[in-house]
Amino acid sequence: MKLIFQILFQPRRALEGIKTKPQWLIPFILLAGVSIIVILLQHERVVQLALDHLPSSATAEDKVAVKQSLNENLVIRCGFLPIRLIVGWAMFALTLFYACKAWSTSEVVRFGQLFFLEVAAESIMVLGRIASLIYGGDAETPFLRVPLGIDMISLPSQDAVVQMALNSVNVFSIWYFVILTMGISLIYGISKTKSVISVGAVWIVEILSNVSILYVLRETLHLKL
Repeated sequence: MKLIFQILFQPRRALEGIKTKPQWLIPFILLAGVSIIVILLQHERVVQLALDHLPSSATAEDKVAVKQSLNENLVIRCGFLPIRLIVGWAMFALTLFYACKAWSTSEVVRFGQLFFLEVAAESIMVLGRIASLIYGGDAETPFLRVPLGIDMISLPSQDAVVQMALNSVNVFSIWYFVILTMGISLIYGISKTKSVISVGAVWIVEILSNVSILYVLRETLHLKL
């Protein structure tokens, strides 16, 4: 708990602790627990979004089946979430770990330090999910919108996947990016510019991968997005 408050309000002190003593287990458990609570509180909204964006050919029986399936899978989703989080965060940290090897540095960096940095930074993204729960969005939004994203800018494209991608760049994700950049610079002893390049490259790849997956799902399931 102390680390999470420090990463939010005293990032420099938190990053020093991450570098010298990478103990990530308790912060991870706490963030996973909060994420499960958010999923439970957002469940009704998620079900309604799924029903609203089924293909036009979906019958009333199809909608009942979808709703029942989502309700039945809620416990499985919550139980599986910690595994999904630890794998996803570890893969991001591992990619960042190898991306930073491109820079020469005298520091001996362990993967555990990068993973702890990622876990700590993810506390900001969890805060963003809590904000999306409070914000709620509007009836025309086909996804759970995080407030203060660049999708608020009026653009010609009304493509929902594009809107989702734009929403992923919001005040919380930018804050997350800054913390990662500061952490990489401190842990590796490299310049802020090199740190921005490393984090930015990995982050862009992740966003593009997520967008590609959304397009494939939309075409495969014929969703109205």
